[in-house]
Amino acid sequence: MAVAADVVLGPVGLTEPRISNHYLPQDLAARIEKHPIRRGRYPLPTRLCHVRNGIDSMRLGGVCSAPMNPRLPFLGVLAALVLLVIPATAHADSGGATVKALPESEELQVHAEIHHECPSEGDCYWFGQATAYSASAGCPVVADSSHGVWSGEVKSITGYAFANFAFSPYGLGSEIVVCLYVDEGAESTLVGQSHPFNRITGREVLPPPPRAPTTTTVRVTVRGCSFLPRVYVNGKTEIGGDVKQVYRRGRERSESVVREAGAYKWAHHAPPGNYSISARYLGDSRLLPSPKFGTAFFTISKRC
Repeated sequence: MAVAADVVLGPVGLTEPRISNHYLPQDLAARIEKHPIRRGRYPLPTRLCHVRNGIDSMRLGGVCSAPMNPRLPFLGVLAALVLLVIPATAHADSGGATVKALPESEELQVHAEIHHECPSEGDCYWFGQATAYSASAGCPVVADSSHGVWSGEVKSITGYAFANFAFSPYGLGSEIVVCLYVDEGAESTLVGQSHPFNRITGREVLPPPPRAPTTTTVRVTVRGCSFLPRVYVNGKTEIGGDVKQVYRRGRERSESVVREAGAYKWAHHAPPGNYSISARYLGDSRLLPSPKFGTAFFTISKRC
């Protein structure tokens, strides 16, 4: 809801003629005395008292107020400008729809629900509307009646509009989307849409689930001069995806990227020394990359 504010500034730098002890031009003073200015519910001051210390004080209800703080007019203007630029609070509108194929028919069945929140003041006449587009085009911000497939009854209060209808997707692409709007007055607002529907498969095209975070850990089993490394992603093996591995022995270092398949082999006759194996999972379509390397330290004894 837009907020309007009237800012009225008093005369500045007024000079003679002096009329009834008020520093106002004669024609303006006469008009004010005859037609007091009113804005909104409360009348604005219509008379100025004597100039005191260079500051105009106002006569309210026949009594002169104290001299006005010179900062107050500036603060009033600033507050009004702030109010003017504050955006109107958006209504809590929403909508959703599901699309299904009708058996032995080229038409599609749609179940939709639209919710509209009326403003606290003023009239509220609205109705729900649905349009259909190719999924590649997407839903426009404003409804286009030429793509309309359903229109609901006019309502005058906050509430829901429910729709259950069928339509022909003739002329649209293999994947379509149903767009939902609230029409109020001369404005239409996009409030929701269906998932894309594939007319060939007869199924909705759902977005992939969000990828899960991962933690990579490394464990090493040492037996004499042999060791067996294992890399776990979220405590599991054989999950697929790639793993970056870094082997260190003293100052020697080697690096590789291998497939995480859970099949690790024993390393036999390892030279004595201090070792470390670090690994980090690089992610796939289901799992996010691990943010840190997991590392295991171990020692091969000189007695080997």
